Amino acid sequence: MRVHPLFWLAICAAAAFGFLREFLMLLAAVTVHEMTHVIVGLIFHARVREFVITPLGEAAVLKGLERKSPWARAAVILAGPAMNLAIGFLGPRIFNIADLGMPEKGLGPGYFFAANILLGLFNLLPAFPLDGGRICQLVMGNMIGVARANRLLCRISRFFAVLMIIIGLVQVTLFSFNMSLYCVGFYIIKNLPKEQLKLSFDFFCYFSPGRRATQRMVPIKFFAVTPRTHMVDLIDCLRWDTFSVFNIYFENGETASFSEKDLMRHIKDNGLAGRAGELVYEKL
Repeated sequence: MRVHPLFWLAICAAAAFGFLREFLMLLAAVTVHEMTHVIVGLIFHARVREFVITPLGEAAVLKGLERKSPWARAAVILAGPAMNLAIGFLGPRIFNIADLGMPEKGLGPGYFFAANILLGLFNLLPAFPLDGGRICQLVMGNMIGVARANRLLCRISRFFAVLMIIIGLVQVTLFSFNMSLYCVGFYIIKNLPKEQLKLSFDFFCYFSPGRRATQRMVPIKFFAVTPRTHMVDLIDCLRWDTFSVFNIYFENGETASFSEKDLMRHIKDNGLAGRAGELVYEKL
């Protein structure tokens, strides 16, 4: 477990401005969210590599899910928001609480349930590093290719971050000292370059020949390319849950083929420069 130094500053600021109780209730909702991810991940034999407490909440880093089925990965991703929404909607009925308002003083259990609802819905936004961005990455990666999905979702994440900052500025004028949306939007923009680097690292780890060989059997998807097709365009074809095979059609009518293992092996040795025809010449 690692605690970000700014977390203690956030607690002091919340106490100084009289929002410590709200902060702790929201932190409790986030803790429920992340622990649900961890528990469901452990059910599917994932490993908890790190648990980080930041000023904006907590984050659990799970490893080993990349080799699980799409349903297992989706279950782990959606477990956190689902638990928050279940607590938020069922809790008031179980404990017979009618007031879910958030008055500045005299906060009761209703605030905790309302915080769970807002946290669950917020995490379903299609932006990194939220759960909605992860589930969109999983779905879109099988539809348009993992690399394309990552680039598209990074642009969407930047859009939502700017939108949060704009709405956050309005929030500050309406609710004194409440800068939550502004801070979240700024956090997303600040960490997006690191997130993009992590996405690239995870991509090349997942599709590396050695690790791919140890995974379960997956369907084969064929792509027709020309000898002049760039390596970057070939990478854009790779999907999470299919094994890619490329058929090259030459102008003289001859054909040849190579798999994603050959592609990733070539990129590992030569980088992204080059074209599809070079992989055929390497095999001859």
